Amino acid sequence: MPKTPSKQEKYLQELEELERSCGGVFACITPERHKIVWEQKASKLEQQIAAASTVEQKEYLQQQLIELNQREQRKATRIAQVHSVLAPES
Repeated sequence: MPKTPSKQEKYLQELEELERSCGGVFACITPERHKIVWEQKASKLEQQIAAASTVEQKEYLQQQLIELNQREQRKATRIAQVHSVLAPES
């Protein structure tokens, strides 16, 4: 039985396609989409940490998670800045 995508997954796929098709400045990911992608990446690393069999693996993956969160926080700040410039004034 084929797995049908949930409404959320379908929405995210459509949003990603729209972002790509627009190109240029409008290809900038939305803050909401970035948050979802960031959470997915962090969740995957957290699962790997839980499944790690050695202390060294856990420490390495925990460091990767810290670095991921730092990178994504910087990226979130830049995305918010871009969207604040693009947003129409109220």
